[in-house]
Amino acid sequence: MKKILVILMVLTFIGCSKVDERTERLVFTGQIIQVTIDSIGELELGDSSEITFKLWGYDLYAADVSGTLLNEYTYNLSKLPVTYGVDYQKEWDEKIKPAGSGKYGYYITLEMKSPDGKEYKVDYEATDKDYFGTRKTRIEELSGKIYIKEVK
Repeated sequence: MKKILVILMVLTFIGCSKVDERTERLVFTGQIIQVTIDSIGELELGDSSEITFKLWGYDLYAADVSGTLLNEYTYNLSKLPVTYGVDYQKEWDEKIKPAGSGKYGYYITLEMKSPDGKEYKVDYEATDKDYFGTRKTRIEELSGKIYIKEVK
């Protein structure tokens, strides 16, 4: 009986740990922003390409101030589409300067580096206009799909 129980536990662990080949999902504790990176056309991504996400916050009622960097994440990028998890913790709002209203907005920027010298940028024409064009006052609104393209 114990052998059967051990075998079932091992099979359950193996089944739960299988990774979907189409996406790479990173699991964090707390609140997760899921960002999918894709391209309209074919992109030849170099080995060891990296993508860096920066999560920014700002006070909605502070005029003419830049955002405060809340956290930064760098991941390897080797295939598309791929989904990444960007962690968010409510206590990071305390980093936002100037602050005072208690009402915050958020946005994400990204940078890409390729060891073969190719440059990539956000394809704003393909990415949903509302993703970058509107204020996000809830962190959940940052989840979405961002298209990239090669800079020629």
